[in-house]
Amino acid sequence: MAYRVCTWADWQRLQADQHEQVAEPSAEQQWLPALSGDGQFSVNRVGRLLFRTPDAREIIIGALPSTPQTPPSQPPRLYAIDRNCYHVGYPLDLGDIEELIVTSSSHHHHQHQKEKDQRVLCIRCPLHNRIFDTEDGSMVFMTYDTQHTPQASTAHSIRQGKYAGATVHRQPCMQRTHHVEIQVDGIICLTERYGGATAASDTYNGAGSATHLKP
Repeated sequence: MAYRVCTWADWQRLQADQHEQVAEPSAEQQWLPALSGDGQFSVNRVGRLLFRTPDAREIIIGALPSTPQTPPSQPPRLYAIDRNCYHVGYPLDLGDIEELIVTSSSHHHHQHQKEKDQRVLCIRCPLHNRIFDTEDGSMVFMTYDTQHTPQASTAHSIRQGKYAGATVHRQPCMQRTHHVEIQVDGIICLTERYGGATAASDTYNGAGSATHLKP
């Protein structure tokens, strides 16, 4: 199902309103009708766009950080991911966006070392610090090659920064992601993704889903 959520200008205006009057953490979310007439949208207190489908699935729409090479006139890259975490249903929309940079080292004949950076843009759950790739919704974790990185303990959680000798791993189908884009007329369009796979986040998102925790 495809939805016309709102215009880019609407989003920017609502973000400005949030800066002028910061909502309390317990404040009730204010929802507005989507342009397509089905669904509702809102902006949370950190400026991220939220969309609620007619079957009550709530989706985060956010803008990814730009790069120095990005022209100022170019619209930002967007991501769209289920709002409630697959684990216990806690909302992800207040979580930090982190650019995980991991340097994987490969050794050749014990003399030459080649390093390759892996860059993954992730959103972190504010409750239990689980981290999800904003592109495919997989849960991200990493392991270390302790033979060549003796000071590092073996895997577990991610911390922002650069990790020598670490390898990124993904557990797929954890948070459902959706296609989102800004069209030439400035309208933000969202298309729900379902396909044949079941995502773990379906448990806490959409009609008939389990009761989720509130921040």
